[in-house]
Amino acid sequence: MRVLLAFFEPFILMLLGTVLVATLLPAQGQWRGVFDLLADIAIVLLFFLHGAKLSRQAIV
Repeated sequence: MRVLLAFFEPFILMLLGTVLVATLLPAQGQWRGVFDLLADIAIVLLFFLHGAKLSRQAIV
C-alpha cells in the first residue's frame, strides 16, 4: 500500500477504487434509480461549486 501511495495521490487511488467497485458490483433493480439520481446530483453540485468558485471554508 505504501508503494502505491508513493506513486499515486490518494484521490487518484480512491477514484480508481470507485471505478473498480462500480464495475464489479453495478447497481441493479430498484437501487439503480436511486444511484442514478445521486450521481446526477453529485455532478450538478460539482459543476455548480466549481463555477461559483467558492472556497472550501465557505462550502463547509
